[in-house]
Amino acid sequence: MTSNENLVVNSSADVINANDGVLTLREAINTANAKLGSDRIIVNADTINLNPDLGSLNITEDLQITGAAIRGGGPSFDVFTVNNGASLVLENANISGAQDAIQVENGNLTLLNSTLENNQDDAIDFNSSNGKLTVNNVLIRNNGVAEVASLGVGIEVDGSNNDISITNVTITGNEATGISIDGANNNITLSSAALENNAGLTQKYSESLIYLTAKKPRTLLFS
Repeated sequence: MTSNENLVVNSSADVINANDGVLTLREAINTANAKLGSDRIIVNADTINLNPDLGSLNITEDLQITGAAIRGGGPSFDVFTVNNGASLVLENANISGAQDAIQVENGNLTLLNSTLENNQDDAIDFNSSNGKLTVNNVLIRNNGVAEVASLGVGIEVDGSNNDISITNVTITGNEATGISIDGANNNITLSSAALENNAGLTQKYSESLIYLTAKKPRTLLFS
């Protein structure tokens, strides 16, 4: 079955109950995952506190989510995971209190007009190859654990042959590197990106702090 459906979330609960007369974010995502095609979820609810017993919100089909404020269930799991080659467009979101705010295992991510803060590990962990990562007008701050220098990267890319665009972004106060790229042949564009007061390993490229492994990118452009 294919779908181009608008789903309106009207409950801040994190439950799955087909008989309670409301639609939760987890229920809406499950509905979208069950259909081929791209759907849109509009969150018209207060802050959603994820249920640790239910785990991450798993995206397996193309999806756009607008307006979500989500607190994770602690350091044991991520808020969003994207896999199965899916594309997630997330806008006007605030995500905090998880392990990673967003984990992409196999897919694409577009993040717009959002804040990722106070997560235990990375704000974005893009562990995918041959994908696309677009981050525009986003604040990433205060992620990581002070006692563990390897935790708390603002944007971490562990994959090759990706197109990465980071524009109008502030990455500050994270316990590890602001941006870490570990993979070959990535095309990376940074425009109006402010990286400041991030700890961990850094190398200076242009006016921004970014850590690159020995696997050099195909292109690295600053503006």
